Amino acid sequence: SLATRRHSWEVWSLLLYVFNGLAFLLLGLQLEHVMVGMPTYSWQTLLGYAAVLFVTITIVRFVWVYPDGYASREERQARIAMTRAAAATLRTAIPSLHRADDLAFTRRLIADYETRIAREMAEGPRAVDAEARVFSEHRLRLAAINAERTELHKLRDSGAINDETLRTIEAQIDHAESLVVGDTRAT
Repeated sequence: SLATRRHSWEVWSLLLYVFNGLAFLLLGLQLEHVMVGMPTYSWQTLLGYAAVLFVTITIVRFVWVYPDGYASREERQARIAMTRAAAATLRTAIPSLHRADDLAFTRRLIADYETRIAREMAEGPRAVDAEARVFSEHRLRLAAINAERTELHKLRDSGAINDETLRTIEAQIDHAESLVVGDTRAT
């Protein structure tokens, strides 16, 4: 479920943070022993070790990041395929819809999916333009969400709604904001 996936990513993020902290703690605990052995090496030897370490880290980082181009292409292809599948499913649902509202909503959803497909397939200057549109849309959506949240707090402060109502509606606003902001695992 969505809640389970989110929770598991939060747990993994916390564990990575803790392990990273432990690694630096262990390095710090070993620092005294390293410093005691330093006088036995010349500065040229230490400089050589530092250079080898720097080159090794640079190569490992390059090898680690280089396949990311493949991963982003793979992700892009997956996004296009799943978006096409969603649009196709909606198109097959149209004949069974009888209410005008349902039909209009379905057509808006299909248009939204087609826009997403076009954005994912855009390359070169079209990709830059699509990215600028996405940024602008996110900025406008976030401004509207912040206006909703501000008004909600004003209603609570004026006594028009109670804290329970505030929490219920604010949870929905937080969810809408998380959809606009996107996946935080990538950061």
